[in-house]
Amino acid sequence: MIEKLNNVPKIELSVLEEYRAEMSEVDISDLRVLRAQLSNRRDWSTAPVDDLLNEFYSLNGYSCMIRGPLGDTEDMQDRIIATGQLVINEKREVGTVESIVAHKAFRGQGLGRSIMKNLLQAARDRGLSKLELTSSESRVAAHGLYRSLGFEVVGKKQKYDESGNPTHETCLFELSL
Repeated sequence: MIEKLNNVPKIELSVLEEYRAEMSEVDISDLRVLRAQLSNRRDWSTAPVDDLLNEFYSLNGYSCMIRGPLGDTEDMQDRIIATGQLVINEKREVGTVESIVAHKAFRGQGLGRSIMKNLLQAARDRGLSKLELTSSESRVAAHGLYRSLGFEVVGKKQKYDESGNPTHETCLFELSL
């Protein structure tokens, strides 16, 4: 699926495992930056590649990514500037939206909305009955996006680190399809 969006050249929607197999070193570097912008609870710059890819591309579903320029030089063109995933639980006919994030230089330009619309269409095409997502309470702008697409807050959940210490609260969102 390719769509023009302002000055961003393309949107890619692909099966998670297929895209993971085609990741370049530059793509992995871009994902490290985006993952760090999504959450600062781990140093993603040094995380093993498999840990990073498992955060984004390990499960059954789809990846949506937007590529665009991060600079003026040739090596900074066609970079991953936003991404999101739809993980599918076919037994429950439910999808979980994961890791929606746009590079900080491109926030507020509709990239998250475009990713969400592509993932919503993929969910409908797969015949899913419901979508779920969790989002840190601090991501107020993202919550506005989710609500504008019809998601409703259905609860809150405390998150914990590996030692069992509370780290932050997340909002649970749902959308009936």
